[in-house]
Amino acid sequence: MLLRRGLVLLVLHVEVGLRGVGDQALRARGAASISQNDAVLYRRRTASDDAATRWQYVCVLRHRMARLVSVYQTPLRLPDGRVYTAQACGRERDDGMWEGWFEFVAHDGSAVLRSERETTQPNLTDLEYWATGITPVYLEGALERTLTPPQVVVEPPVREPVYDEPAPPKQRVVAEASDARPVLNPFAVYATGESMLKQQLAALAPWQLRAMIIAYEFVDPATVDLDALTSPELIELIVAAVRARLAA
Repeated sequence: MLLRRGLVLLVLHVEVGLRGVGDQALRARGAASISQNDAVLYRRRTASDDAATRWQYVCVLRHRMARLVSVYQTPLRLPDGRVYTAQACGRERDDGMWEGWFEFVAHDGSAVLRSERETTQPNLTDLEYWATGITPVYLEGALERTLTPPQVVVEPPVREPVYDEPAPPKQRVVAEASDARPVLNPFAVYATGESMLKQQLAALAPWQLRAMIIAYEFVDPATVDLDALTSPELIELIVAAVRARLAA
């Protein structure tokens, strides 16, 4: 009888020890023995202050353990009739921070949805505290974001320049002597009236006006850029020069 009681106590002692080290052993083993598709789920029972108990699921992922932080009792109903139960999950990153996301479990047994990262907290305690403040309205928005496909951004095509440098400066064209002869005598026309001279000059092309200025030497082409002057400016130059010579 004493031997049987001793064996029972030994078995109980070993079982309690295994419960205490199970979590540490699983962490120590890490992802080296767990494939990406073969996540191991186990349950750990913890006691609260009032001696009540609850079950907490812990997912061992490829690199870090993911924890089920909270399950929200309010169902999320979509317009098409689908119903989801939301749960907050989290995992510790390599830098020690904890990131949290939502998982949406469909009541019809279809695939479980998950959101992008919803928060980053310095530790698990803060992550659990964040999960307690989540409202049904926030969960509805998170589910809508999860179901909404990513926005497609169409980038404009990369265009290359056609030339490697700007156009060269325009070369000044020197007209032949026969082409540079003025088509009218500004002094003879001016004798009939200044307005008549302006009228006939306005009918000429800019190059004809420049040819007249050069032929009658109204200005020195070396000091005045005639190509930069407009037709009205060329006409005023000619009229002023004729007026000045006749008045001299």
